[in-house]
Parts: sequence; C-alpha cells; structure tokens
Amino acid sequence: RARRDEHKVQWLSKDGKPDFAPAFRKIFQWDSNGLPVLNTRYFGREPDEATTFTVEFFRDSKLDPQAVAADPQLRASLARSARDVLEEIVLAIAERYRKEHSVDSLCVAGGLFLNVFLVRALETRSALKKVYVQPVAGNSGSALGAALLARKSLGCPARQSLPHLYLGPGFSSSEIKSVLDNCKVIYKYPSGEEPLLAEVAQLLLRDKIVAWFQGRTEFGHRALGNRSILASPFSEYVIENVNQYIKHREDFHPFAFSAPAETVSQFFDCSPNCRFMASLGTLKPGVPAALERFAFEGRTVRVHAVEHETNPRFWRLLHKFGERAPAPVLFNTSFNLFGEPLVSDPREAIRSFYCAGIDALAIGDFLVVK
Repeated sequence: RARRDEHKVQWLSKDGKPDFAPAFRKIFQWDSNGLPVLNTRYFGREPDEATTFTVEFFRDSKLDPQAVAADPQLRASLARSARDVLEEIVLAIAERYRKEHSVDSLCVAGGLFLNVFLVRALETRSALKKVYVQPVAGNSGSALGAALLARKSLGCPARQSLPHLYLGPGFSSSEIKSVLDNCKVIYKYPSGEEPLLAEVAQLLLRDKIVAWFQGRTEFGHRALGNRSILASPFSEYVIENVNQYIKHREDFHPFAFSAPAETVSQFFDCSPNCRFMASLGTLKPGVPAALERFAFEGRTVRVHAVEHETNPRFWRLLHKFGERAPAPVLFNTSFNLFGEPLVSDPREAIRSFYCAGIDALAIGDFLVVK
C-alpha cells in the first residue's frame, strides 16, 4: 500500500534475487552534480497510475504485471533488485564525498536510512571507518534537528551524544494501578522488581509471549525494550505465533534479537548503531543452534544491544532469562496491533493485550496473565 507499506520492501528483499537490477538501474540518471535523479518515464502519471510502474518498466524488465501480482518470489526479486541498486548509488555518493572532503566518518539521516540493509552496506562495504545513523531517521526526527539548530543559534554549549530514545510519556505505579482497577483487570503485584522479573522470565521460558510496558515510550520507529512484545527465540513456533496471531503480518518480517550490550559480541558481530536497532548484525560461529534458524543472507540478523545504564530493568530481565536459557537473548517486536502505532499509555496497552494472542502483560510493577 502506497505511503504505508514502503518499509516492507527491505524485508521482502531478503528472500529475492537481484534478477531485475538492470531495469532498476535505468530508473536513475545522474545530474551535472553527480547526484541521482529519477527517470520519470518509468512511473505512472495518471491519477490511477500514481503508485505504479509504467509499461516501459515492465517491458525493460521483461515482466508481466499480472505475473508479478500472482508470484511472491517475483515480488521478492523485484524488492531485492531495487535494494541492490539503491545500495550501489548510495555507496557511490558516499565514496565520492569521502574522497572530496578527506573524511572517514559519515553521519546520515532521513527516512532512507531506516533501511538497515543500506546502513549495513555503508558499514561493511565502504571505505568509511565510522557510520552514524540518526536513530529517528524519518520525518519525526526533524524535531531533533530543529532543537539542535535552535540550540546552536542560542550559543549553547556543545551538545552531548544521544544516550537513549526513551523520551515519551511515562506513568507511575499509582497511575497504572488506577487504569487496571478502572478496567476491572485481575492483576498481580509482585513484592519488588526481582519477583516480577523472575515470573516474567519463567513465562518466557515456558514459551509464553509477554507484552512489556515499562518506563517512558520510545521516540521513533523502533521498540527498544519499553513498549515491546517479547518471546523466547528458543520456542519452536515463535514466528508463526507472533506473526499470525498477534502482528497479523507476512512471515518475511524478521524479529530483532535483544541482548545485553556487554554480551552481544559473544553472539553477534554488529556496530554501535545496533543500540538503536538501526543496523544489522551477523551471527558468530558457535551460537546456540536455535538462533541459526532465524538468520538470512549470510547469517544476518537484526540486533538490539541493551545497555544497563539506559534500560536497567530490561537489561536485568535479559540476564534473568539467560540464567536458564541457552543465551540471554529475547525476540523483541513492537507492542502494537496491526496498522496501529506503538502503544503509549496503560489503557492502550491493556486494550492491545486483550485484543491479541499475548499471554501476559508486564506493565510497570504489575503483571497480568490470561
């Protein structure tokens, strides 16, 4: 769907082959400044063609539009071809600027860099030594840029690096309890954090799926351990259960692995951008066999490195789970229903919990179990 499902293209691409890359290369032309511009003859201009390729594109790619609609593998190969050509173009631009300005570091932003395959390509296939992705790289991240510009214009001291994205609304125990009582929800109130974490870890070890609502809402597109749905990657049917009964999305969507930052290097080869789930990692040799089945394209996986300093409760849960699991690693996907934004307040969390096939909800210091 136009203006809604573009992010799915990157995940669809992982199952395809770059068979149509030559056709996609014709979509781009280069201007006098060495920057790419779109060849508009490949895109529909009529109102009913606003989101379609033209006859010329299908002719050059030797494709039948009806065949594409009916064949998932063809769609995956189209997505992969588009991705490969995009990476070629961005890598070429990055290399040109690296040489022109004699730099070895690059900071990027904009919705294009929500594409983690592209970020990983810059990290591993360019001559750059450091690539930093503004973690809220889409349109909403413009708010950060506006604030930084205002700060500079006011002559404020040099800014510090962004430690985390837990910048949204947060709720006290009394506020959460009030909503639980108002909704007439039966809940547990464990006597402290340790019993809560122990019970949640036990649920996860029993292959239950747990909604995790803690602290302040994340700013941006990714659930970084405060508004998350968690599951054990060692559960046999975890992908089917989450995709079909909770997220109601296509199976080509991968999950992210969340792991404590200090142990990430034992299991994954990844960059600092994985703090914000802004890049990909690679499974290291010798990881638990159960993790291998979720890798794609050369042992690639999504990785989220969790730091004790910025998210201590989630960090402790990972370690608690790891005491009895093969690794302190959990599947982490966003806590929301299909087509809805990330849950933000307790009432949204309770509604989403009861509308989905989630087994338990850890909300603040409280635990709700179906």
